[in-house]
Amino acid sequence: MDRLPLRERQRLEVRAELQRTAVEMFLAQGFDNVSVNDIVNRVGVVQRTFYRHFATKEDAVISLFDDVAPIVHDHVRNHPAGDPPWRVLMEALAATERERARVDAGVVRMIYETPRLASAYFERERHWVRMVAEILAERLGVHAVRDPRPMLWATIAFSITDQASYENAVVDPRPQLLDHLEERFRQAAELFTGRLP
Repeated sequence: MDRLPLRERQRLEVRAELQRTAVEMFLAQGFDNVSVNDIVNRVGVVQRTFYRHFATKEDAVISLFDDVAPIVHDHVRNHPAGDPPWRVLMEALAATERERARVDAGVVRMIYETPRLASAYFERERHWVRMVAEILAERLGVHAVRDPRPMLWATIAFSITDQASYENAVVDPRPQLLDHLEERFRQAAELFTGRLP
């Protein structure tokens, strides 16, 4: 196993400590009540060090989700042929819950309840959606912009997942995303197949 050089390990350790401290302080005191200065004072570094690792205070939280995109991409790219698009996308998004350290429900709740964080999160999600749409387009053999299906399907899949995530973090704070995800995809299908009374 290749070991990272000492300098790189130290850099990653400082980043992890900054992120861990920031999230703990945000959860305890509220995102808007904690400054970058508060965080670096607690860790014992200067502000420049914080900004070497995170572009903004919001990024210290939102980057917790950076490991999601590669998992989704791998699953969409490598899912066996023959399944409907909704199942491929649902299983890819569910894989993020099985294969990564789950982001604490308190962090997810804080994102939904803090406008600046929610804005940063959904801006990052737009990038994830575009990347998934490009992979879907590759699998379909179509142009990602000219054919609307890949972007439409990716957008819908992330919206369904956002709804399940919101329910688990805010409505019912007992995380059960995997339990709810398939049900939410089924309910979304009622938009096209169901009938209003």
